[in-house]
Amino acid sequence: DWTRFLVDKSIGSPKIFRLYVRRRHIGTGGEHDKLQLIFYKPKMEAGERTQESPRVDVPPDSPFFTQLGTAFDTEINRKNEVQKSVVGRLDKAGLLRVKVTLDWQQGTDDNRVMVLKGLDSMHWFELDPVKVLTPAQAQ
Repeated sequence: DWTRFLVDKSIGSPKIFRLYVRRRHIGTGGEHDKLQLIFYKPKMEAGERTQESPRVDVPPDSPFFTQLGTAFDTEINRKNEVQKSVVGRLDKAGLLRVKVTLDWQQGTDDNRVMVLKGLDSMHWFELDPVKVLTPAQAQ
């Protein structure tokens, strides 16, 4: 449960969640030294409050840095190209749907910090979407 995970802050107990994520670039000038992420539990009922995670720092040498950066850039370009449909957008601009593994670790000054342990998928489906195989590949 997301709420319990945020309160308990148990080190060494990674959990998998389906969340929204937004990014914040931190750096000087045009350089992006690291990526900061904020995760949100999706609202399931009208009037439900969204609980935001503490910031999660992703250093540039992490494999998640490029993968998430590309996904955010693609999403922004796609949303800029497509006008709102009659029903509108399902998600707010700047948010991605992700399935992630998060954990806590000891930070400085006895504070616990949330860390991204795994980027399991860039969607909320139970299984990855199936790719179409040619008959030769299927055998």
